[in-house]
Amino acid sequence: MQAACDDADRWAQLLRLALTVFVDNARVDVLSMARLHPHPPAALGLPAGESE
Repeated sequence: MQAACDDADRWAQLLRLALTVFVDNARVDVLSMARLHPHPPAALGLPAGESE
């Protein structure tokens, strides 16, 4: 997981990673998780304080 976050932050320039996990293989129970980039790069051209 740490390697995926490092790749997303350093190489892929992703601002958000998302994960959906099915709980106990039941079709209706899921956990959704997301991680935002801790220090979004200014090189993406977003105005200060805004994110995608």
